[in-house]
Amino acid sequence: MDHSRPRPAVDGASVVRRLGVECVPEFLRHLVSGHSRRAGHINSPFSHVFLWSQMKLIDFVHHMRPDLSRQSPCLTEGEFGVQWPRTPTPISKGGREMKFGLLYEMQRPYEGTDIDWNTLYKETLEQCELADQMGFDNLWFVEHHFLTGFSGSPCPEVMFGALSQRTKNIRIGFGVSILPHAHPVRIAERVAMVDQLTDGRVEFGTGRSNAYEQTGLGVDPRNTRAMWEESLAMLPQIWQSDEFSWEGEFWNVPSRRVLPKPFQKPHPRMYLACTQTDSFRLAAERGIGVLSSASYATTILAEHVKTYKENIKNANPVGAFVNNYWANNVHAFCGSDNQQARETAAESMKTFFGPDKPYIAGRVGAYEELLEAWGGVPEHLEADFGRWLRQSDEAHKEQAAEAGISLDSGPGAARAAISELDANTLADRGVIIGGDPESCIKAIRLYEDIGVDQVMMIMQTETIPHEKVMSSIELFGKEVFPVIRESEKASV
Repeated sequence: MDHSRPRPAVDGASVVRRLGVECVPEFLRHLVSGHSRRAGHINSPFSHVFLWSQMKLIDFVHHMRPDLSRQSPCLTEGEFGVQWPRTPTPISKGGREMKFGLLYEMQRPYEGTDIDWNTLYKETLEQCELADQMGFDNLWFVEHHFLTGFSGSPCPEVMFGALSQRTKNIRIGFGVSILPHAHPVRIAERVAMVDQLTDGRVEFGTGRSNAYEQTGLGVDPRNTRAMWEESLAMLPQIWQSDEFSWEGEFWNVPSRRVLPKPFQKPHPRMYLACTQTDSFRLAAERGIGVLSSASYATTILAEHVKTYKENIKNANPVGAFVNNYWANNVHAFCGSDNQQARETAAESMKTFFGPDKPYIAGRVGAYEELLEAWGGVPEHLEADFGRWLRQSDEAHKEQAAEAGISLDSGPGAARAAISELDANTLADRGVIIGGDPESCIKAIRLYEDIGVDQVMMIMQTETIPHEKVMSSIELFGKEVFPVIRESEKASV
C-alpha cells in the first residue's frame, strides 16, 4: 500500500441530508452501535461519512434542530462514539460559537541572570485551572528552544500531563508541535497519550519553527518544509492504522503497531501555525485549521480569513476530515479601569518580541552566518530571514537585498509598524483586546464579525504579573464571555 498518497475527500453532507433531520440522532446511534471501532474499518453502510468532517456534521445537527443538541446524545467533534455534550452549543450568526483560549509562551521577568522557573510553572498551572473554571475553551502552549527571555516552554507535553489532572473541561492544544524536530512516531505517541489522559480534549497544532532553533537542534532549515509535509502526511495514518509502515525521504518505519491510539476518533483536529498569506493558503490546501499569529488590524485580517475559508472548500485533506477552524492569537487584558487596562495590553504586546530580549543578538548573528554560508535562502525561508535581518548591520542588509530578501514586508515589518501605535488605536482596531469588559466585548465582536472562530489570548507576559493575569481571567469569565454567549444564543 502506498501510504504517502492522501485519501480523496468525500463530501458526506448530501448523505446526511438524505437521511432526514428527524432520524439524525437514531442514525448516529446506529452508526456506532455494534460496529468495529478500528480506524478506517467501520462496517457500516454509512462508514464513508467519517471521511467528512465530524465538525460539519455537528454544525448541521445544531443548525437544523438545536433542541436535539440539548436533549439527545450526539457525536462529539473528532470522535466515534455517542456521549452527552459537555455544554449546549449555541450557534452564532456565522454558524459557530466563538471560542476563547489562552496562549502560553510562559514568560516571566528576569531576576538577576535567570528566571524563577519553579514559580513560573506553578503560576501557569494556577492560571490554567482558573481559566477552566471561568469557562475558557482552550489552552495553547508553544514549543520553543533557546529563546532566552521569550519562551520557557520547550516541552509543553510535560505541562499537559499536569493539566490533564488539574482541569476538567478546557481543551488542551499543542500550539504548536515542531514537526521537523522529532520523529513522527514519537510525536504521534505523545499526542495520543495526552489525548487519552484528557479524555479527548487535545487540539493538535503543527509548525516548522525557525532557522535559529532548527540549527541548534541539528536540523537543516532548508529541509524543514519538506520534513513538515512528510510528517504531516504520516501522523493521521499512524493514528488510524493498526499496523503502520512508511518509506519516505526523511523517515522510514518498518511495519509496527504504534501505541497508544488517540481517544478521539479518527484523530484530533490538526492545525498549522501561520503568519502570512502563503501559510494560510497551505493550511487550506491541506484541509487543516489555522493558528494565526499575524499582527493585523481586523479589517486587514478579514481578507485572509475570507480567502482561507473559500480555498479550504477545495481542500485535499491530509487527515480523515477537513478542519476549517481559524484561531487568532491576540494580546489581551481586561480590567476595571478601561484606559489603564488598554495600556497594560498594549505594553504587553510591544515588549513581547523585544527588541531587548536576551536571545535576539544571537539569533540575528545565526541568520547572518547562514546567509553568508548559503549566499541566499529558499523562498519558504525568506520571510523568516527578512524579519530578523531587519535588525542586522548594513552589510548584511545589503547582502539580504541582493539575495532577494525583503526587509520591509512580512510579520517583522508589521510588528515594527504596530509598535508605533497608541493603546487606544490598537484596541479600537482589534490588534489587542484590552480595556474594561465593555471594551473587550467590542474587540471580540470585531473578530467574530470577520469569521474568526477563536481568539487565543496572550495574557501571561513579563510585563503582566500573576495577580493581574488571574484578575483578568476572572473578569473575562464573569463579565465578557456570558455577554458574547447569550447574544449568540439569541441569534439562533
